[in-house]
Amino acid sequence: MQLLREIFLLTALSLISISVFAGGGDVCDWADEDGVLKLKPKHADRLEEVCACENVRVLILKKTPLLKLPECLAEMQNLRSLDLTKAALQRFPDVIFRMYSLEHISLAHTKIEYLPDEAADLINLKSIDLRGTGVEVLPDGFDFVKTVDMRLIMLSKKEQDELRARFPRTEIYLSSPCHCH
Repeated sequence: MQLLREIFLLTALSLISISVFAGGGDVCDWADEDGVLKLKPKHADRLEEVCACENVRVLILKKTPLLKLPECLAEMQNLRSLDLTKAALQRFPDVIFRMYSLEHISLAHTKIEYLPDEAADLINLKSIDLRGTGVEVLPDGFDFVKTVDMRLIMLSKKEQDELRARFPRTEIYLSSPCHCH
């Protein structure tokens, strides 16, 4: 009888892990114990389900085909970090303006070309990754951000110096200046 119970338990655990690995089950259960949830591109259609996950602190949406983010993300009070690296985004998502608890955002290697002035309303933001985007200018009032990564953005020495002069308290990472503009 004990052997049957152990076989049943192992079978049940295997089915549960297969279900989660294959993208089945409750999306909230995909988060690890630190609240990190990685949503694979093939599961991007389940993003709205993530909004109900109170345990998610870090949401990773790398390489997702999304052009827009659902409005319900603004209701995720515990979300501190949003990684949209290589997502199909072409403009800064409006919903992010209402995600006041965000401390870290990665928009690296997206097609975003500018940060709207409203981005300066994200007063808890500590870092933003803009590597490989078209963003060449930071909005006024953005000097509360501690670090900005702008490597792989073509800026001349003059543009880099102007950027650093406008935001002296912000650590801005830049690639070597280009001989452009």
